[in-house]
Amino acid sequence: MSEPREPGGAPGDVPQQSGVDLARVALRAAREAA
Repeated sequence: MSEPREPGGAPGDVPQQSGVDLARVALRAAREAA
């Protein structure tokens, strides 16, 4: 958390992928873990 959002690859925050994509991945992981 020392560096701000860098253009082209941020840890846990990708500018290319929107929150929707993250939500889909989380849902998939949750279904597999369930």
